Amino acid sequence: MIGEIAIVDATYYKERYHGNDIPDALWGKYESQAEDEINNLCNGWFDYHTLADFPANFFEHRIKMAICAQAEYFNELEGTTELSDGLNSVSNASIGNFSYSQSSRTPQKGAQSLKSEKAKQYLIPTGLLYSGVC
Repeated sequence: MIGEIAIVDATYYKERYHGNDIPDALWGKYESQAEDEINNLCNGWFDYHTLADFPANFFEHRIKMAICAQAEYFNELEGTTELSDGLNSVSNASIGNFSYSQSSRTPQKGAQSLKSEKAKQYLIPTGLLYSGVC
């Protein structure tokens, strides 16, 4: 979690975001990991700020919706592990007389990004995705 308390609870997810795919038993896990992913997308903004630092509730709602979208995306991917693990590994290598070969693996779900495009769309108006020079 970004702070001590979760930014989004399961009630917000169900009633405001209108999500229904995440089982209650997994909500805390995906919400926490979604907060971390949103913080990464926002260039660590939440490492030093809270939702109270925004001038309007509009941004608070957008950030919460982004967290919900990211949590739901993790649930759709059936977890937040590095799904592409092994896809970028060495398949052939040789040093002198030694050579190593590994059979190629077909990309599965792992070829997908771990970042939700829907979450990014919620964050665009907030300015938090901007990483350039002011």
